[in-house]
Amino acid sequence: IFCSIFIWSTIKKIMKLEIKNFRKLNLSQQSSIRFLRNNSFIRKQMINSKIINDSEHKKWIDYIKNKKDTIIFVLFDQYKKVFGTVTISDIKDIKKSCYWSFFLKNNKMIGLGPSIEHTIINFIFYKMKLNTLYCNVLCKNTSVLSLNEKFGFEKIKTQKKSDKKVFKEIFLLKTTKKKWDQNKDFISKKYKKVFKKYEFKFN
Repeated sequence: IFCSIFIWSTIKKIMKLEIKNFRKLNLSQQSSIRFLRNNSFIRKQMINSKIINDSEHKKWIDYIKNKKDTIIFVLFDQYKKVFGTVTISDIKDIKKSCYWSFFLKNNKMIGLGPSIEHTIINFIFYKMKLNTLYCNVLCKNTSVLSLNEKFGFEKIKTQKKSDKKVFKEIFLLKTTKKKWDQNKDFISKKYKKVFKKYEFKFN
């Protein structure tokens, strides 16, 4: 009996999450992403922090559908509710490079950020077979900056971008497949207990 309870408890702790391509969602699901984009916690992490209305979101949907160098994944929790997005953009086949970013609702799922970052970096380097990965992080977003640096990203330069006539300082970060190959085993070992909590399925 003890063994059965222990096994059931261990299985219960694994959170099964889905990663779905935005283009494969129905119109209702695509439209619901607007509420995620307007989430106050998420807007604080974005360069453009303005509230997005329904008309603007519909134009964005049409724009994304036709943008061949961009992939957007929508993250669903175990209850089939949207809790975040991952964007892979500016994909260049010749240079074998791209940019990436992800946004999550302000939740308390410990280790979710590192688990998503680990999953998506592996996807970009081994599934998409790209060699260079960039990302932009607000200078004030110290937690995301620290996470990226722990995963091998290095600061390339500081930029300034306008948001409602207010300039925000942004770090441009970079890492490579070669560097990831060298560090991935150490990272996997360091976050082993965290990574075991989540199981991701691409759909």
